[in-house]
Formats: sequence, structure tokens, C-alpha cells
Amino acid sequence: MAICSLKFFAIFVALAAVLTPAILAILRENKVMKGTIPLLLNEINYKYSDIPDLSGKIAIVTGANVGLGESTARYLALNKAHVVYACRSMEKCNKAIAKAKAVDKSISVEALQLDLGSLASVKSFAESFAKKFDKLHMLVLNAGIMHPPHTLTVDGIESQFAVNHLGHFYLTKLLTPQLENSQPATVVSVSSNGHFGSYSEGVRLNLEDLNDPAIYNYVMAYGQSKLANVLFAQEAAERWAKEGKKIYVNSLNPGGVATELVRHWPQYVQNFVKWMRENYPNVLMFEPDTAALTQLYCASSPEVLEKGISGKYFAPIAAPCDTADAAKDMKLQKGLWRFSEELLSERGFL
Repeated sequence: MAICSLKFFAIFVALAAVLTPAILAILRENKVMKGTIPLLLNEINYKYSDIPDLSGKIAIVTGANVGLGESTARYLALNKAHVVYACRSMEKCNKAIAKAKAVDKSISVEALQLDLGSLASVKSFAESFAKKFDKLHMLVLNAGIMHPPHTLTVDGIESQFAVNHLGHFYLTKLLTPQLENSQPATVVSVSSNGHFGSYSEGVRLNLEDLNDPAIYNYVMAYGQSKLANVLFAQEAAERWAKEGKKIYVNSLNPGGVATELVRHWPQYVQNFVKWMRENYPNVLMFEPDTAALTQLYCASSPEVLEKGISGKYFAPIAAPCDTADAAKDMKLQKGLWRFSEELLSERGFL
């Protein structure tokens, strides 16, 4: 029996050794999984050494207090951009700034409070920014929430859609004058491969269904908000191109990252993520400093500006990637823009 078991084990190991590279090769080119975890990474098209001197450039990074946003803001600042850390928690924001200044105390940064779950807060942030700056060269729409229980924001909108999409949609609208004054400028819409897992209708374009707790699925609601990120980037790119504006907007999947986004997951899963991060960094999940490279590419790469790359979707690291079929639905794309404007208008923000 022991000999038989050893033979089966040997066969299993041999098959795994033969098949694993083939399976990984297939997954690396799959549009859902491409680059999503370090094991599936086969393109590194942007490195920190590729970030140009950003002297004189102004950037905003939402959710700059932790994770991807913190890494993105820090490296933009270390390459001499003036970076506005847009955060809900000013305490965490100031800690993130201190981390960057510990590397180089001469960096030019500041913190401004922004709660994307409140349209009034978004408006206040934009007004405060406009009082100090008439230009904005890089807008990184990074902040987000993932998989919370069903909740509505103060504006009466399902929280994942409101924070991940509508708040950023409104912020971009308000900051468009500064972007126009800074052409060529970039806007980065941080999505994820979660956009492949939205509801059957893609995005629910009526408030009753969007907010209905009886048909709410926290995973699909997240996918819906991430699909909205892709659709928004594509529609904004099309509109600015038609107007002759050199404002280049792209969306991306940063990959699986160990960040605060997992705070709504079961504790045992959070513990596993923490253990993997401490013992096997950049194996099953990217470290934020690695994952941030794709959005840094979209924000700062000379290639984006020189080639006018816009309306595209990228996977790690800065690899062009195909989107979900729902992201190719032009009726849905334009309907989302219209629905978003209606939500703002009905609440007196447009």
C-alpha cells in the first residue's frame, strides 16, 4: 500500500511539473487573470526608474493614505510632482505624508480632506483645490471600498457605486477646468478584474434597483462599480477626443494587492492575507509598491502623453489588456454617463 501511494504521489508530482507551466501560460494570457497575481505576471512595461522628472506638475491622488494610493502619491512626489493627498481620514493622510517625507523631506505635498461617499465633500474638496491651483496635470482616481454590507451614502446611493464611481465622476467634472489648463494631462481610473463579475445587466441604471437590498450582492455590486470605472474612462476619453482636448484617461486592473480593501472580508481571510504578505511577498498578492506601477504608468509615462494613449485598459504591469464584454456595450457606456449626471442633478450638484 505504501509503495502504491508513493507511485501515485510521484505521478501527481510529475504531472504537476509538466502541466503547471502550461496552465500558467494559458492564465497569463487570459483577459480576466492576466497579471492579476505575481505568478501570472509576464509583462513589466514600467519601472520606477522610468518615471520622469515631474517638476512643475501637480497631481491629486484619492485614497492616498494607504495601499496603492499611498505608493502612487509617494513616488509621484519623490519624482518632484506637487502631490495633493486626497483622503477621508486626515490622521492617516498625515501619516502617509510623513512616510514619504522620511525618504525625502524636500518633497512638495499637502493633504486635503475628501469623502467620496458625500457629494458635498467632493464639491468642497474641488473648491478648496481651485482656490490654490489653476492647473492639474495628473488625477489618479484610486480610492475605493470593496464588499461592504448593503449601505446607502448620505446622498441615498448604494455605497460601492457611490464611492467607487459617482464620487470620482463628479470630482473629475469639477476639476476639468484645471485639467484643460494643463494639457496634456492624464486621468487614471483604477478599476480591477472584478469588473468581469458584475450583474447580468452590467450596471443597474435606475436608482430603485441600484439601491434595493433584496437584490444586492456585495461581490457583484463591487464588480458593477469597477465596470463603471472602465466605462467612465472610455466615455470620457471619447468626449475629450471629440473636443480636441489632450486629456488622456485610462483604466486599469492593479492586480491582487494586500491593502485595506480587504477589511470587509472574514477575519480568517484577512489573517491569511497578512500571513502571506509577511512571509511570501509578491507571490500570490502584489505589494502596493509593485502594483502601483500600472497606475503610475497611466499617470506619468511620457509614452501616454506622446502617443495620446486614451480609453484603454491595462493589467499588471502596464500591459494592454482586453476588457469584459459588458465594457464594450456602447449603449451601457453612454447610459451610465447620463444616469450619473441625473443622480448629481437630482441632488442639486449639477
